[in-house]
Amino acid sequence: MEYLKNLWELFVDMSFYMIIGLVFTGILHAFVDKNLILKHVGDKSTASVVKASVVGVPLPLCSCGVVPTAIQLGKSGASKGAVVSFLTSTPQTGIDSIIATYGLMGPLFAVYRAIAAFLSGIFSGIMTNTLCKNEEAISEAPKSSCGCSHSSKAEPSKKSCGCSHSSKDGSSTKICGCSHGSKAEPSKKSCGCSHSSKDGSSTKSCGCSHNHTTKVDKISFIEKLKSVFSYGFGSFLDEIAGHFVVGLLVAALISTLIPEQLLSNFTNPILSMIIMLIIGTPMYICSTASIPIALTLMTKGISPGAAFVFLFAGPVTNIASLTVLYKSLGKKATAVYLGSVAICSIIFGLILDYIVNIFQYQGVSVVGHIHDHGTPTYMIAFAVFYGILLIRSFIKKYNNKSIDNTCCSH
Repeated sequence: MEYLKNLWELFVDMSFYMIIGLVFTGILHAFVDKNLILKHVGDKSTASVVKASVVGVPLPLCSCGVVPTAIQLGKSGASKGAVVSFLTSTPQTGIDSIIATYGLMGPLFAVYRAIAAFLSGIFSGIMTNTLCKNEEAISEAPKSSCGCSHSSKAEPSKKSCGCSHSSKDGSSTKICGCSHGSKAEPSKKSCGCSHSSKDGSSTKSCGCSHNHTTKVDKISFIEKLKSVFSYGFGSFLDEIAGHFVVGLLVAALISTLIPEQLLSNFTNPILSMIIMLIIGTPMYICSTASIPIALTLMTKGISPGAAFVFLFAGPVTNIASLTVLYKSLGKKATAVYLGSVAICSIIFGLILDYIVNIFQYQGVSVVGHIHDHGTPTYMIAFAVFYGILLIRSFIKKYNNKSIDNTCCSH
């Protein structure tokens, strides 16, 4: 029962700020031109490293979802430094996680987290450009995005699978596979083999073909406004829902099972930060889902700096994305990327502990005891609403998975 109580309190604490964050995420998605962003950071200058870090801080992409976007940067002509800068700064924060961090951990953590993401992105990018200056940006495009799916709800898309037969002027054609179409930018994909005969000749072609229309209708303000909610409460929430729930479950488990004094026994700050780094690096957790875990660790006695190392390293890296990056960036750039993450997380953790000790910052403890004075009714209402959204996301994922299993896979 104590576990369920802790789980509910954490969920109520986060729901209000998550909903606000989802709205701002939708605004960012609807009104910011991603192609314009890619254009500005798609060169090999040092300025592109800084721009990539600036762009990455507010974007709501997880450590796995950021990989395809970073690869696109490389294809656009960006240096490996710009790609690594984007990979470092983007997963640490997003407009949603910044708001949630402010709500649960106080303004210091929220601002400091954004600044650390920005500066660490620049550091890792410059280090990569310096140590990997003679290497190409992208050596091989990844075949998958590590299990993350990204879709836009601004316009509906259709997927059809099966075989079609057509005959004309004595020729016969059979095409098997799947086709995808979007109203905003229609696209068709057909996979399989086609056989045709004409004038006694026979031809067989196998593979996939893509057809795109270049004309894109301008999206009205009303449509953009609708996509704010369809993306924020739809596509984006679908991406992070599973990780958010896992983060809550783990945080409640830590709060219930780990004694108050256990983590406080790690008196050496660097040792505790290294432990958090080892735990956080291989984990697949988004920047928002890492918040309740870090907050719970602090209530159990770990220092704010050590908790920040987990906030830093947990979202930035995971085993799945590292596998793809190794193939795309190469061994040397991946090693520089990991080394930069490790160095920056510990340095910023030590600086945060120093700031907290000097100014005797108490912002986090206020949130930790919010339920001692009763939970406001409006926060419970937001929690119920957010819970309904999460259930809706899980139902959609289950239905989409069922459809994919009965259709075809890529």
